[in-house]
Amino acid sequence: MRFTKLGHSCVRLDKDGATLVIDPGTFSDAPAALDGAAAVLVTHEHPDHLDADAIRAALSSDPGVTLWANQSICAQFAPWLKAGEMIDYFRAVAPARGYAIHDAILNGNGLGLMTRMMSVAAAPSGAQVARLEPGTSLDL
Repeated sequence: MRFTKLGHSCVRLDKDGATLVIDPGTFSDAPAALDGAAAVLVTHEHPDHLDADAIRAALSSDPGVTLWANQSICAQFAPWLKAGEMIDYFRAVAPARGYAIHDAILNGNGLGLMTRMMSVAAAPSGAQVARLEPGTSLDL
């Protein structure tokens, strides 16, 4: 599987000729991210995760594209994640690796703080954490 961070919270997963795009929002080039996608996953309706016009265009141009979204999230206002909630969630899931992808609005100080918070969250499990620059790909 190929994982590519496209910008802010938008990532693209490619495997066996199929592409899943996650959170193509207005802080990334959503139309380019959606080009050739078989499926789109939108985690919540903040504009940095959802470019409705780009998704509408992708669905119109290819009726085979599948859109996945949680109805309970889409039906209500989704609050911003608090640092403590991120740390609790990270520890509960206990991944082997963690990657910062929701970071386009952070300056150098904010990026350093986010990296430190991810390291605190990962400490109990020893998971590796890193921030990915837009355009970065890695094999999972």
